[in-house]
Amino acid sequence: MSDLTDGAIRSRDDLVYRNVFLQENKKFILSRAYVAVGHYVTESDDEWSIALLAFNDSIDKFDPSKGEFESFASLVIRRRLMDYIRREGRH
Repeated sequence: MSDLTDGAIRSRDDLVYRNVFLQENKKFILSRAYVAVGHYVTESDDEWSIALLAFNDSIDKFDPSKGEFESFASLVIRRRLMDYIRREGRH
């Protein structure tokens, strides 16, 4: 298992560690947000908040028997941001 997968599993039960895990993976979250939306994302953007929430939710829903956490979290972040972009496109 990767470090990201191990950290996600540990973060499920330890809320203090979850906060540390989220802080340690800011670059990962920002890079996945950038890939999903196609432009630079900062921590003051709505896209950052959505990606952070998606990453946090992916910790709770991750099933280690189905693969690595990195690919699962990337997928969840991308889908949430695509939903956000579609919603905003209607306004």
